[in-house]
Amino acid sequence: MIEDDDNPYRPGEAQLNQLPDSGPSTFRQFLKLGCGGCLTLIVLLVVLFTCVGVKTSNIYAEFDGQAISYIRSFVENQSPWNFDTAKPELSQRWLQATPDDRSVKLFNYFNKVGTLQSIASITKQGCSARTDTVNGSIDSCEFAVVAEYTEGTVLMTIGLIRENDRTKVLSLNVRSDAFLELD
Repeated sequence: MIEDDDNPYRPGEAQLNQLPDSGPSTFRQFLKLGCGGCLTLIVLLVVLFTCVGVKTSNIYAEFDGQAISYIRSFVENQSPWNFDTAKPELSQRWLQATPDDRSVKLFNYFNKVGTLQSIASITKQGCSARTDTVNGSIDSCEFAVVAEYTEGTVLMTIGLIRENDRTKVLSLNVRSDAFLELD
């Protein structure tokens, strides 16, 4: 018979000592902080986009109901294009940025399109609020205009701004094949 001391299968006297609980692992803490940071960033972006949407909607509300009739009147009064006729409708920002002599040349150049036949459409392109380093904040809306002139179709982009409770033209972009010099 085998004695207990010689039995290799006998349980030993070693004890299992557990380490004290040190709390969550560093990796778990990193995951919690990362997920929390991402969630915070997402919430901030949603709030930012909501505020921008509300601001843009408020800007358009300033022009709503009058912009299309204003643009129609402005374009009809510019047949033929004439800076002196347009000047009272141009914003201070336009007048500060573009000298009168250059504006005269620009409006005279627009006359290459001929006389206005009809305005096909006026559609809102978008509104924006931005800050200009010289003049401060600018709230404006842009409208696309498609018009028929004697020399062909003209595509215009007209930017409007409110100045002293009046609608004014901030920017004007006129595109037409009539400007192409094909000889």
